[in-house]
Amino acid sequence: MIVANVKDLKARLNRYLRLVEDGKTVLVTRRGRGVAQLRPAPKKASRPSIEEIMIGLAEQGLVDLPKRVGPVGLNPGIRVRDPEGAEKVLEEWIAERKRR
Repeated sequence: MIVANVKDLKARLNRYLRLVEDGKTVLVTRRGRGVAQLRPAPKKASRPSIEEIMIGLAEQGLVDLPKRVGPVGLNPGIRVRDPEGAEKVLEEWIAERKRR
């Protein structure tokens, strides 16, 4: 861990930010006591794909996925066990995608 006092941090902020971007953590001190840490921001979680959504619905028992996929991605279809539950989950997923 890199240690920097407030005065040095102010004077060389860009240098310390580059170190943080490289994955380092900077402990900021005032009068020899730690007061803050600069560390890399957490990486943004990736959005689930429609396939992951459908697998999640199947795990919840809301839909039955096809046993096999036909040629060129064709499949016999998805059987919905709980239409209202599946519809609600898909509507939430669509609304979330529109907000982004």
